[in-house]
Amino acid sequence: MRWILLSAATAASLFGQLSTGPVSIGHIHLMVAEPEEQKKLWVGLLGAEVTHVGSLELLKLPGVFMIAGNSSDAAE
Repeated sequence: MRWILLSAATAASLFGQLSTGPVSIGHIHLMVAEPEEQKKLWVGLLGAEVTHVGSLELLKLPGVFMIAGNSSDAAE
């Protein structure tokens, strides 16, 4: 009985994922010392697109949005 409930709960959570391709994540927060350097890396080397949602700047890749924040801001 437990396995049936566990399987049902797992299957239900899978429907909450994005369906843009074979692999989808949603979004990732990167907390780094130099966000601008990370942005250059992801855009220049890996082909991410810079996108804005309100005042929030996102790096867009297929199936995932990334947010690069300053790690020193997170420590405070």
